[in-house]
Amino acid sequence: MKKRLSNFELMRIISMFFIVLWHFLLFGKMEEGTLGLTHNVIILLKAITLVHVNSFVLLTGYFNYDKKFKLSKVIKTNNSMWFYSVVCLLILMFGFSITFSKFYTFRMMLPIPKFDEYWFLVVYMLLYLISPLLNMIIRESDKTKHKMIIIGLLIITLLTYITGNEFYNINGGYSLFMFIVLYFIGSYLHKYPIETKRSKLIIFSVIGFILLAVLNALLYRAGLILQESSKESVRFYADAIVNGFTAYSNPFILLGSIIYFIFFSALKFSSKVVNFFGKYVLGTYLITQNTLLYTRIYKPLGFAIDSYNYKHILIAIGLSISFVIICSLIEALRVFIFKVIYDLKVSGKIRNKITKLFKKVNINW
Repeated sequence: MKKRLSNFELMRIISMFFIVLWHFLLFGKMEEGTLGLTHNVIILLKAITLVHVNSFVLLTGYFNYDKKFKLSKVIKTNNSMWFYSVVCLLILMFGFSITFSKFYTFRMMLPIPKFDEYWFLVVYMLLYLISPLLNMIIRESDKTKHKMIIIGLLIITLLTYITGNEFYNINGGYSLFMFIVLYFIGSYLHKYPIETKRSKLIIFSVIGFILLAVLNALLYRAGLILQESSKESVRFYADAIVNGFTAYSNPFILLGSIIYFIFFSALKFSSKVVNFFGKYVLGTYLITQNTLLYTRIYKPLGFAIDSYNYKHILIAIGLSISFVIICSLIEALRVFIFKVIYDLKVSGKIRNKITKLFKKVNINW
């Protein structure tokens, strides 16, 4: 039996670590609370970690472009969000005696996707819902057409960056448009892999990734200085650079994400531990990004303060690793419980009825 490779599972884990660390840097307001070398290190860390979301979407395009659409995949994703929303709400209400308005409690109890809570998964579900159309375009496009589609989408993305969203606003990459761009790129990387030695690909990927992160950080620092210029035109472009520093549509982050993805595609190894945590690591996002929790967890952990030093960076890294491990184990437990429910006879009967119903309208459940 062929062993399952772990390269992309490792990427999932590291990307999720980046997400958690990014949230410490962002919600802890660590950039604002530091000076000197520590301040610059935090800016560089931001530039490095911001490839996280793009890498997950690239992975979706890489593996999904030739797969059949299954509505149950959307339902499962929504159920996982709903589960953690309800559980976190109940824990805070009954475990910590925190009160919420009746309307808010009712809203959180509804199994309806909420962009303000899990924006990434909501946009991901929208992407998956339109993926049959995207896959049809990809199937009917040869290498040249596929490349031209990507170039056209990238031109629009670049124009939004250099014009400060005045050409077209894609919400800094927090949008379906950006996910579509990444989906096409991910599928292209699978259909037309780079033909070169893996060792060269790994070396060039590491160098390119670091170089892009450093350039993005330096450009951001320059933008902050140029914002004080007396010339309006200079201030306009400086604002675009500063505001676009952490945007997923930032060309440095976008290209860095692709290189980061290529690096992991070149790795060839297998690990049961990596595969296990890669399978359940999404639970880290579902728990730490829950709106009821992330507004409450940073201060008790010693963050969201006025002043930081290098020790706080090390603590944030350590806590981020711990969160990934603990939350992945919690997600593994949730999946086990859901599987027990899924395997019940009554669940099977309901599932069969739903499957037959959707088959009548030609939808693959």
